[in-house]
Amino acid sequence: MNMRNLAILAALVLSGTALAQTGSDWTPIQMDPVSLAQKCEATFKTFEGVDGATSVKVSYEVGKGNGYFGPMWRSTKVFKLDHPVYQNDEVKRGITREWIVSDGTGRVRRLGATPGAVKITPKDSAFNAASDATLVQGWPKKFFWQLYSSFIGGNATLTRYVSALKKGVGGYKVRVDQRILLAQGRKVRNFRIFADRAANGKSPASRVEIIFDANIGLPVNIHTTEGKNDFQWLCRWRNNQKFANKEFQIAK
Repeated sequence: MNMRNLAILAALVLSGTALAQTGSDWTPIQMDPVSLAQKCEATFKTFEGVDGATSVKVSYEVGKGNGYFGPMWRSTKVFKLDHPVYQNDEVKRGITREWIVSDGTGRVRRLGATPGAVKITPKDSAFNAASDATLVQGWPKKFFWQLYSSFIGGNATLTRYVSALKKGVGGYKVRVDQRILLAQGRKVRNFRIFADRAANGKSPASRVEIIFDANIGLPVNIHTTEGKNDFQWLCRWRNNQKFANKEFQIAK
């Protein structure tokens, strides 16, 4: 597919059976997992008139919750990203929402869970990791926003994360699987990055699955577990979308 002429179809969003496949429909293949991450982020750079209808399900130490999110990109400079935020303090406890808005003038702000509008810079801690070990440790619960780190200019990118997994950082073993499904009369090919580790000392057992639509090169399912914590993400990508100006406005 020509990435500069992004033809994002209404990518098939499967039911929960797509999230934790252990059956015979997945077949291990010889493919570099880093190449999948690189293709995804190369496609990100072409985004224009794109949105992602996203369903999230979280079971975390601060609580459980379901939510629907709608990140949107008029361009790679004008966008609005929404994602869940976990709060666990004496005043607030649970799962809330926040937005990252870029209005195209160079201003990028965090809105929602944080009071007021907070300036976001490429060094913002939400989109950066001081080391590969820190990135790998945090990604299972932070991927909802770190997936889009490259739009902010952060270093917690998908390519860096998968590269760290491949090197064995965090004790994970990683492989790539493939499956071909028949859906609505057409064949759909998925690739899956599958990484897991056994419990070791203070590190709980953990599993990461990132499922890509092979045609568009973008993730459609992500499922991570870390001990008893469970995070699920489903996305249907669409292009040729039109957005109201108000979506990207930042109050002065």
